[in-house]
Formats: sequence, structure tokens, C-alpha cells
Amino acid sequence: MALSGSQYLLLVMTFPATIFLRVIQLLSHPNFGVTIAVIALVILFVVATLTLLWRLRRRRQPPAEEHPELVIDIGNLSDAGPPKDIAQLEIYNLPVRLAVMVLAPVGRGGQLPPADQLPDLVDQIVPGMMSVLEGHQPEFRRWPPQLSSQGFIRSFFSHLRLPGDRGRGTVWCSIAGKFTAQETQLLAGLVCCAERPNSVTELVVERDAQWLDILRIRESTR
Repeated sequence: MALSGSQYLLLVMTFPATIFLRVIQLLSHPNFGVTIAVIALVILFVVATLTLLWRLRRRRQPPAEEHPELVIDIGNLSDAGPPKDIAQLEIYNLPVRLAVMVLAPVGRGGQLPPADQLPDLVDQIVPGMMSVLEGHQPEFRRWPPQLSSQGFIRSFFSHLRLPGDRGRGTVWCSIAGKFTAQETQLLAGLVCCAERPNSVTELVVERDAQWLDILRIRESTR
């Protein structure tokens, strides 16, 4: 049945008043307090149940995948400073000893070039890097393929865990990032040790040219 204009206007004007009266009646009901208490208990029960289920689900989730073979334990490395009378490696003009070098390919199924191509490979990071490897004799590690350069950088630093404030204030520092060799993008991580504590910390290389900005190699003058 259609409402006339006056009937519609009357309904609109009286509807809020009707709702208001119903609310007043509910509040004045002698069992109103009991009703509120029951509702509160129901809400509390539901929240507690959901919280318990969430915690049980978290406990059942398998632990994050760990790769203990990738851990670089600083405690097992010598803290000797840079060697003398051989190729010198500098980070921002600070002489350091190369203690560890990590190389990894990018992408699923990626592979590092064979060992006989290693000299040309590492020299693509910075010219003369192979001379540093020969003189400093660092620990060399091949890592499995990494999905991205950013993922590698995070993984490298997390498996290294330098002392102090990420190496700041100690003799240890590190640098990680991507580089290009033989038209292939690869990843490198270096762990270095200076003679004295310094302010150098974890350094990130986001483009090839940054290696030349951060690292400098001085060939032996012997």
C-alpha cells in the first residue's frame, strides 16, 4: 500500500522517537544489567577462544628454514690486520685484510662459473682483486643460487652478525652486493678486518660502479 505524502512525513518524524522510547524501555527494564553481563561474558568467551586458536596455530607452524652451513662465525676467524708487502685492500681508504669472500649466482638454477675462471671473475668486482685473494688467503665460500640481490644482502648480513653495532667500533666490517661478470649478474659478500677499531660497518652495493667507490687496491711494490 502506497503512503501519501503526509503519512510518509509523519512516519519519518515519529520513527526516531519510537526508537528512542524503545531504548528507554530497555534501559529501565529490571533485567537490563543481567542482559549486559551475559553479552559481555559471551564476547569475552569468543575473544578468548579466538586468541587460543591463534596461538595454537602459530605453535603448529614449522620453524623458519635455517641454513647452518651459511653461517660465518667471526669467532673462528683470525683478527689479524692487513698483511704487509703484498696487495693492499682498502675500504674508504682504510687498510683491511680480506678474511672471507662469498660468491653466489642469481636466480633459480643459476650457477657460478668454473674454478678456472675465478681470476677473471673476481677481478670484475674490482681490478686486482685476484691479487688480494692470493696474498690475503681468505676463506672462500660458494653459496647456492639467490632469488634476488636484496635477499642475498639480507641473508649475508644475518648469517654473519658482526660484533658491536654491526661492526662499528670493532676491527670487523663487511660489504655485500651485486656485480656483473661475463654479462652475468653475480653476488659477492666480503668480510674484512682492520688493524684497529673503526667506524666502518655493513656496506651495501646496489650497482656495479659502487665497488670502485668503496674499494681500492694498491698493488705490492716489491
